[in-house]
Amino acid sequence: MELLCSAMPPMRTETDEISLCGCYIKTVFTMDVGTKLVLVFSVKHNKIGANGIVVTKYLQVGNDIDFVDIATQDRLKLSDFISESERDAVEGNAGT
Repeated sequence: MELLCSAMPPMRTETDEISLCGCYIKTVFTMDVGTKLVLVFSVKHNKIGANGIVVTKYLQVGNDIDFVDIATQDRLKLSDFISESERDAVEGNAGT
């Protein structure tokens, strides 16, 4: 995922958790609550864009980000990705 914010250079990071409402990112350089961001996710050869806002700050651990605006087609792509990930997790656990 790429994070864009006017107060800092672009940053690449990975999401640790993601939903249709937001995500959690692990990063040593945490952002202040209220920071507005543009997020670009790379999901299965697709780019998904969203505008977000930082809602929690865990020093040297990470941030929770809420999505405040995401295009309908990007929300659908994200929903498909989340559903597929959940199915894969259930199928993976069924073998144990």
